[in-house]
Amino acid sequence: YYNKEAAASNFAYSYYGTNTADQITIEVTGFSSSADEENLEDIEIPSEIDGFTVVRIADQAFRSASSLRSVILPSTIESIGIEAFYNSDLEEITLNDGLKSIETSAFEGSRIETIAFPQSLTTLGSRAFYDSRLESVDFHANMSLSTIPELCFSETYLETVVLPPSVTTIETEAFSRIDDLTSIEFNYEGRKSNVTTIGDSAFSGCSSLKDLKLPGTLTTIGSAVFSRCNNLRNVFVPKSFPDPSGSYITYGPFMLNEADFKVTFEEGITRIPNSLFEGSAITQIT
Repeated sequence: YYNKEAAASNFAYSYYGTNTADQITIEVTGFSSSADEENLEDIEIPSEIDGFTVVRIADQAFRSASSLRSVILPSTIESIGIEAFYNSDLEEITLNDGLKSIETSAFEGSRIETIAFPQSLTTLGSRAFYDSRLESVDFHANMSLSTIPELCFSETYLETVVLPPSVTTIETEAFSRIDDLTSIEFNYEGRKSNVTTIGDSAFSGCSSLKDLKLPGTLTTIGSAVFSRCNNLRNVFVPKSFPDPSGSYITYGPFMLNEADFKVTFEEGITRIPNSLFEGSAITQIT
């Protein structure tokens, strides 16, 4: 038997704003002073407390919460605040449709292992999952998320990434230093990629990455994007590939890459972009 009133008493809250119906909304700020926090491993955030709709998990609400293992969020939650679960022992969270944003460092340093983003999610903050235990991420096929921000998934344990068609920008070091990453798919289940921009060092240090097929929609690519991907074997370059740019403009996307990799150019290519393989150990071109 789930007692909504008793469950609600476990959480502290504060005024957040008013909704379109001019009703007061609140954010959960953490556990209440009366909550038996040490025994609250698996929690369900209520959609309503004291008659007020819960729309947000506040900044640092469950920061460093060592007892927390799993959380279920209601569909009324629209945002997860800055460092909301930072450095917590949280392993699992259920996100419902209605969530619009996950803010900066929300799950940084946590023990979260899997995440499934709802269709409603439009914004991810920088470092949202940085240095967490994340092994799997599921992007909704029809979501409107356009940007994977700086350091968002850096230093996690992701093995594969399949980007949704909505993503157009991958920022600096978004997926850097993921030792277990073996595959990055720009085309979602046969649907064409819309990625136009990949920032500096976006996949730098992904030492297990072997095969790479870059999207033909790219208009901007930074430097050192795939540096130190030292197990890279095959790279496909589309005929529309742009000249590198960014902080290390004298170096290409594959600088400091020790892999003996093979490059295949799309048929119809008329020029090789400037500095494309500067500082790399490329061994074969077809």
